[in-house]
Amino acid sequence: MSLSYRGAAIVTIPALCLLATLGTWLWSRDAGLEIREKIELRQERIANTRELLVVMLNAETGVRGYLLSGDPEFLEPDRIAQKSLPIALANLKKSIGSDPKQLAQLDSIQSRIQSLQKLMAALKIVYSAPAQSILLKQDQREMDALRQEINATQAIDQAGLNRERDNLSDLQSLIQSVQQLFTVAGILSTLGGIYLFQLLEQELQQREAKIQTRDSLINALTNDIIDGVVILDRSGQIETVNPALIEMFGYTSVDLLECPLMRLFAQATTAKSQPLPELITWLQQQPQRDRIWQLTAYRKDGTSLPIELSLSKIQQGEQTIAIVRDVSEQINLMKQLEFHLKAAEKLNLALISSNFTLNSRNQELAQFAYATAHDLKTPLRGIATLSEWIEEEVKPYSSEQLDLNLQLLRQRTYRLNNLIDGLWEYSNLGQTPVDPEPIELAIFLEAIKTALLLPLNFKIEVHPTDLQMIVCKVHLRKVLEELLENALKHHDALAVTEHDLGGASQDTHRGQIGICVELVGTQIEFVITDDGPGIDREHHQRVFRLFETLKSRDVYESTGIGLAIVKKLVDRVGGKIWLATPASGKGLAVHFTWPQFPLA
Repeated sequence: MSLSYRGAAIVTIPALCLLATLGTWLWSRDAGLEIREKIELRQERIANTRELLVVMLNAETGVRGYLLSGDPEFLEPDRIAQKSLPIALANLKKSIGSDPKQLAQLDSIQSRIQSLQKLMAALKIVYSAPAQSILLKQDQREMDALRQEINATQAIDQAGLNRERDNLSDLQSLIQSVQQLFTVAGILSTLGGIYLFQLLEQELQQREAKIQTRDSLINALTNDIIDGVVILDRSGQIETVNPALIEMFGYTSVDLLECPLMRLFAQATTAKSQPLPELITWLQQQPQRDRIWQLTAYRKDGTSLPIELSLSKIQQGEQTIAIVRDVSEQINLMKQLEFHLKAAEKLNLALISSNFTLNSRNQELAQFAYATAHDLKTPLRGIATLSEWIEEEVKPYSSEQLDLNLQLLRQRTYRLNNLIDGLWEYSNLGQTPVDPEPIELAIFLEAIKTALLLPLNFKIEVHPTDLQMIVCKVHLRKVLEELLENALKHHDALAVTEHDLGGASQDTHRGQIGICVELVGTQIEFVITDDGPGIDREHHQRVFRLFETLKSRDVYESTGIGLAIVKKLVDRVGGKIWLATPASGKGLAVHFTWPQFPLA
């Protein structure tokens, strides 16, 4: 037999024993489970029929006690029976399954129980002694018949139970015998495998000793090697070269046969009659790194070739293997790398200079923005104050149009003031570093909800969550407050006042806002929904632009900066924000994601 067949036989014998043992165990387990299920089913039916009989006996005894004493407390077992009997009958029917014979017995038992219940019901309302006596005799006959049927059913189940127990005992005996058999077979197969392994190991050692030298030479000279391989004899003369070396230097195998390896390191102009230095002595004077020499060789046409040379002795012989690797491509790559590194250094210096200039410009821009905001707000406050003074001065001569114009003047002034504040906040967003800190989301959201000034007819519902985060609280609070205030300001329920409610409950015309939180991967998704007028899908991206408002500022006062600030904060932490329509089809759902923990 070949080695592969013998090895397969060594592995197959114990494997077959193991598979047989496993198959027997699986079969015995399934068979045992099936028998145990049948035993449990038989026991369950016996217990159910016993429970039916006990319940009916207790009910009958209670009714008889009531007839003798007239005390209603004796009827308690009867009331218990009326509640428990349907459940017990259903359990018994479930345990019987689809056996037609036992289902017929169950129908007979059920009819007997119904007859007994009717007789006991009649006994509770009949007061004449003769009638009660007749009913009691009928009740006694029905109870005796019920007891006989239940006893017969239990006898059948008990006989089946005994058979299943005998089957289980036989199965356990069979399993024990099979286990003993497979134990002996496993021991024998293991001993046989050990013996076959010993024979195989002896043969492998003999073969390994014969082919060790041949394999080392064949493996070194394989045509798949891209490096040049040279076999040198004991005197340093070339015995064999591989095709890669011939292609590398342009020589033929005949040209290099019995030539010293030093011939590859001599220029073509060197006379062949001139003696060459000894290879080892010459190599000791050349640059070396990790037993590899970095040298310059010469092709047959006289062109130079940068190479790496390594030498190794062949065990059990006096030959030497020389590995020659062409590194001209690596040298060219190193030169290109050095060129690119110098260019990268120059670019890095330019970037450092540009970054410094940009930081200086940013500081100047921040100072300019602060000064501009401060200088613009001062005259705006003056304009608002002057409009109030003018209104007081011309009050005796005032007209409706003049009052409207002064009101519009102050409104435009306040709008410009709010725009300046919003621009200042937008331009300075994230300039001041804020350290992240751990928060309990449930507590955090409840605090934001409590801090909001809700109209009478509004309700904010925060869905429960046990998530935790490590975030810059001020930034996340800003986003949530802006979205909640936006939902409140644009809700159509704001038009409903207490007078409109007409003394009705606060739940009437109530606007509702919901906050849901869910962990999605490493991000926490917040969903803020409202039942307001909503936003058309075509405007879902437009609302996040700076100064964008869907309503005219003369109709609704807004700067158009709030949602732009929200988007900028969400983008800074690597999150996303988008709008959607709730499943109800009414209102608006704002989704945004935020990392649960700070990004590394």
